[in-house]
Amino acid sequence: MHLNVKAGVSEGIEYAEKRKAIEKFSTEFQKSAEILPAEIPVVFHVVYSQADEKIGREQIDLQLEALNRDFKGETACIRDDAQALAFQSKRAGDTQISFCLAADATGGQVKQGIVYHASSKAEWNTPDEVKRTESGGVSSWNSSKYLNVWVCKLANGVNGYAQMPGGNPATDGIVIDYRYFGVANYNDSPYDQGKTLTHLVGNYLNLFPLWGSGARCSDDYVDDTPIHNAPNYGNPGPGHTSICPGYPLEMTLNFMDNTVDAARCMFTYGQMLRMHSVLAAGAARSGLRQGYTQCNSDVEASENVLISVYPNPSSEKITVKISSPDEELAIIAIYSSDGRIIAARELPVGPVEAETAWNVQDWPEGTYAIHIRMGTELFSELLHIVKN
Repeated sequence: MHLNVKAGVSEGIEYAEKRKAIEKFSTEFQKSAEILPAEIPVVFHVVYSQADEKIGREQIDLQLEALNRDFKGETACIRDDAQALAFQSKRAGDTQISFCLAADATGGQVKQGIVYHASSKAEWNTPDEVKRTESGGVSSWNSSKYLNVWVCKLANGVNGYAQMPGGNPATDGIVIDYRYFGVANYNDSPYDQGKTLTHLVGNYLNLFPLWGSGARCSDDYVDDTPIHNAPNYGNPGPGHTSICPGYPLEMTLNFMDNTVDAARCMFTYGQMLRMHSVLAAGAARSGLRQGYTQCNSDVEASENVLISVYPNPSSEKITVKISSPDEELAIIAIYSSDGRIIAARELPVGPVEAETAWNVQDWPEGTYAIHIRMGTELFSELLHIVKN
């Protein structure tokens, strides 16, 4: 398995300064982090020259399901020994990051976030030609608002590569070989559970691989991951240690190692904080939070959960009412059109309708997104503020 972290064509002094600022912001964010759920809209650019490279909607849906499962902490590992349990105690569980198929309504016509592009090119090298129309590839959607994923046939045994925050916006995103995209019966074993993309999304959200950001035994800037000296492959047994100073026990179950898919099942709490640090207001990837209004289909309330927002449009006050058959906690967050959090609060809900209200007289006119998370369910509603 050969995965690359790629800065893009912005490398040099300018890129180095951007990376320095991103790391400074991340450090400050993690000191007093406020973790709020984020849903990221994904655009898939499928570039193919042969029929078997043209992956279908079912495969894309399965990959999205796998990605969400991994980031929710719902993925099991094949080992259940003492080493695994010790590391499991550090895992973040639900990272509070989820993914959806993007949609673009520019010009009044909804465009789905799957782009098919036939090319005469048999395979692609790791430089970014696949992302450029002039070189036979296909250009990205707005990379400040969408996670762009190019699926193609890569040369030289490369499974995929990701651009970390701070690089060239024109090439920002992830490239993955079609043979490592999706789940069993679609791609190559033992990387057949969709975790290649999970690893690459980690890079995209500013996670370095566990063997660090540079030379052997360098730091990945996450406090609760051990230092690895190199990537691991296959499924190392219990007690696998690094040759780095102190001989730390390696975290071969982590998504940011290169072990087989069946062996990887966790992000740590520190990794969760670091990923959220680039999604926070004012951070390098804060624009992705606009995904609440850019997903292909908003999650609708089930028959047993009732949600109402009124009046809508409003100029003075809004009220959110929620009822649920189960006693649970609703987390309500309201986002502006530029991805900033305007307001957030918690509301205990149950069979008896609960409500909460905001005074919106001082809010600028425009469209806002109301995001309500209840357990594993996510509900979205658009709010329109008007001025008389």
